[in-house]
Amino acid sequence: MAARRAGSALVEEAGVLRGILTEKDLVGKVLARGRDPDTTPVEAVMSAPVIRVAPDTYVYKALGVMGRHRIRHLPVAEGERVLGVVSMRELLPLLTRGTLELVESIEAAETLDDLRRARDEAVRVCVGLVDEGLAGDEVARALSHLHRDIHRRALELTIGKLEEEGWGRPPVRFCFIVMGSHGRGENHLATDQDHGMILADYPASDWGRVEPYFMELGHRVSAALEAVGFPACRGHVMSRNPVWRKPAGEWRRQVQGWFDRPGSVAVRYSTLFYDFAPIWGDATLAHELRRFLLQGVRRNFHLLQSLYGEAARHRVPLTWFKAFVTERKGPHRGELDLKRSGLLFVAECARILALRHGVGETSTIGRLQALADRGAVPAEEAEFVQTAYRTMLFFLLRAQARALAAGRPPDTYLNPSALPIQERYLLRHALEAAGRLQDLVRASFGGVLGA
Repeated sequence: MAARRAGSALVEEAGVLRGILTEKDLVGKVLARGRDPDTTPVEAVMSAPVIRVAPDTYVYKALGVMGRHRIRHLPVAEGERVLGVVSMRELLPLLTRGTLELVESIEAAETLDDLRRARDEAVRVCVGLVDEGLAGDEVARALSHLHRDIHRRALELTIGKLEEEGWGRPPVRFCFIVMGSHGRGENHLATDQDHGMILADYPASDWGRVEPYFMELGHRVSAALEAVGFPACRGHVMSRNPVWRKPAGEWRRQVQGWFDRPGSVAVRYSTLFYDFAPIWGDATLAHELRRFLLQGVRRNFHLLQSLYGEAARHRVPLTWFKAFVTERKGPHRGELDLKRSGLLFVAECARILALRHGVGETSTIGRLQALADRGAVPAEEAEFVQTAYRTMLFFLLRAQARALAAGRPPDTYLNPSALPIQERYLLRHALEAAGRLQDLVRASFGGVLGA
């Protein structure tokens, strides 16, 4: 395996596939248990029987098989004849490299109607992944990659349309960024718009030439994404809003203003912005702004205090006796908002700790791992919260998939009493993990900020 740089090896006997030996088997069943690699037979530690798929299996189906069986290496076979092995690491990026028919259709889209159909298909693909039992964060990451492709193509079509109408090409370099769950790579099936633009700095004398173009582009791309199926952001976090569309120098001044005046508006805006990711154009503009952002926020205890205070006001929807706290009236009576009272709670806490320790990662799972690697969060606690986050994401995505199947628009609510007993137990423990993460944030900030 080392010589071939392979993560697995197939075990055959008389032409019959008997098992598969993976890196995980070697670490977990040999090294971790103190077995002697020189005397332990492969048969004693290999995984068997071997799950396999046919060569004409779609990639998203193969990913679903891996998720359902909790495996990361999957042989491809015709009958007993093994043709090869694919890994989770190899398959996940295929959702964004143009090798799937869906991604090819996004890249080839010539109209917004084409992109609307592609987005509907992306939803169907991810519903299939949920049905196959793929981990919640992996489904969300796959959906986010597809959504980013659609955003990119919508922007390209809009730029092309402006050029046809005589506006010309973009007058200066710029970077199109996505924020919120788009930036974290944690989209679900009821995601709205969160995007902006970072323009290269230009002389003030060029304002009359540059600003009208990007004002028009911002309005057009926001409308295009709405037509494709991404509702307008209720908080107006879109490129048509000049707050989220400006030259790099103005971005730095705006961020500095958030640093200097960490009030409620600054906290609300900055939390969205900390999760931004570049998806089109000159990514250098985004990377330079991120460095400025991370360096500044680490030194700004007042802003960190405001972020902490905002997160500390939130409470997980559990009583002292671990009963679920649900809506008492209205259309969601008996339900809880799994996004706002669970997922965002974890995302906020992970973000605050990441900013406190200068972590540049944007995904919640990635932030927790980076914090554990730095010793800022105990490894066991980080793993516990990561598992909880995946659990809540899966429950949310599955509820949304079922809503779509029933002809209802997906939302972020879940009725815990409708879950089987075992799943209610899992959800309760996931929410408890979110509460424990808040304790970690309190402990991390208490000595520094007097919380």
